[in-house]
Amino acid sequence: MPERWAALVHLPPEAAHQLATLLEEKGVCPHVRRWENAGANWPSTPPELTVCPAETYAVHRSLLPWLDQVPPPRVILVSQALPLSDTLQLCLARDILNVVPLALWERPDCLGRLFGGFLEPETAFEMRHWLPDSETERFVAASLADKHRIIESVTALVRERNAAVAQARDIRLIVAELINNALFHSFRDSEGREKYSPRQFFGLTDRDTVLVEAAADRNAVIVSVEDNAGTIEPTEVLHHLHRQTTGEGVYDNHGRGLYLVYQLADHLNICVAPRRRTRIVTMVHAAETPPPTLAFFVCE
Repeated sequence: MPERWAALVHLPPEAAHQLATLLEEKGVCPHVRRWENAGANWPSTPPELTVCPAETYAVHRSLLPWLDQVPPPRVILVSQALPLSDTLQLCLARDILNVVPLALWERPDCLGRLFGGFLEPETAFEMRHWLPDSETERFVAASLADKHRIIESVTALVRERNAAVAQARDIRLIVAELINNALFHSFRDSEGREKYSPRQFFGLTDRDTVLVEAAADRNAVIVSVEDNAGTIEPTEVLHHLHRQTTGEGVYDNHGRGLYLVYQLADHLNICVAPRRRTRIVTMVHAAETPPPTLAFFVCE
């Protein structure tokens, strides 16, 4: 079996060491280089991950020979302080899904969850990946009445477990927007059109399902909403979010809900198994808030 390895290129020394240790714990061999010596002597098989600075990637990417493969191996860029609009523009221009803020290295718990999901995207669908020691409540959302009931139930759960009470209003909005997104934008008919309209909605039909899960402790709240359609396209999400950040999409019919969720949550994680299911996972911390992240985890 080929060696599992990752290319860590031109990262700050402490960040490279920390990430290398994390990867080794997961059975992935890190190869640490500077751009100056990144042109040769890599393993013959492509890496599982390529991690390098966002600010210099465009200039030096030609030094990484595997990036021209189809499909290319996953690339994770690390940013010192790129504004969100610039980050989204970089992702769209370079066909990259994930840009991680370097400040996240100060939160090993968040960093471990993030890169664990990059290495094994299917684990990102599991609630215990994000909040391992907390009991999960599950709900089915098939109607608008279900949505309102779930909003109240999740709010009660947050208050009961004394987690992030100050953000209870934000969490209500997050739950509402995620359920709306699943109900009205996930399911398509045979011609690819959205099956359900908020103007005339009587409930999900056929085998369409939306599952809501929530967990909380004194440190964080996690809410996930999953559909069994798997129609979401990461690049389409990036496009809509970019339009919202620049103001061009203020009247768009798509993208405003997820943009609001991104603004309210500390972490917005979009897990995609194409044509099977999509799960959107959000985390809100009660204190010591880490830098916000937008992350995509795509199963083959």
